[in-house]
Formats: sequence, structure tokens, C-alpha cells
Amino acid sequence: MTSIQTDKKVINAPAGTVFTFLANLNNFNQLLPADKVEKWVSSETECSFSIKKMAAIGLKLQDKTEPSLVHLISTDISPIKFNLKCIITPLSDTTCETYMDFEGDINMFMEMVVKGPLTQFFNYNMHKLQEIYK
Repeated sequence: MTSIQTDKKVINAPAGTVFTFLANLNNFNQLLPADKVEKWVSSETECSFSIKKMAAIGLKLQDKTEPSLVHLISTDISPIKFNLKCIITPLSDTTCETYMDFEGDINMFMEMVVKGPLTQFFNYNMHKLQEIYK
């Protein structure tokens, strides 16, 4: 099992606002690099997309606990099974701290190849979330 935790980011929005944004998968494309994403399809509870020169990825809302957790899981189109948790901690009435916690079923050989790019990708997602609420 491969585990990745993103950098923690302070978001200039209440925890409830960030939770609502992350719990609606129609919004997830705003966290992705627009120049690398293809075939985006979404609903409130599911999304799928391809990253150029990489595999298709599907995400589905598994569980949510307002305002602290949005738990996503991979769908059958993803080449690996994984969990992605978005953890939100209120810091004040107007700010929160957010990070992503990824756990994927990746073998040791593939982990050496993909862990760095996946870490960069998830940190990019958190950076984009921070930018949305500047």
C-alpha cells in the first residue's frame, strides 16, 4: 500500500465552505492542471478524466463528514484501487487547514516510478484550492 500526504495548506475560507466545494465533484476539475486534463465528465458524486499521456482516473464520493472529511474512492476505470481523503480542520471562523491523504494499491516497483509525480499532482491540487480562496 502506497501512502501520500500532501502539504497542509491554510485556506482563506470557513471549513464549511471548503467542505461544500470538495464534496461536490463537479468542482474537482478546478483543482486540476487544465492543460493536462482531457475527457472531463462529472456529477455531484462522481467524476472521471484522463491526464495526457497517462491513464484515465475515476473518482466517486464514498463518505463525507461535515465539515472535516470528504472521502473519495477510485472507480473501475482507474488502473489502481485507491482512497483519497480530503481532511479539513477549522482554524477560525474564516480559515481552515486542508490536506489530502492518498492510499493506493501500488506494487513496490510502480511505487518508485509514480510516487513522486503523484505527490506533485496532489500538492498541485491543494495549491489550486488555496488559490481559489485567496
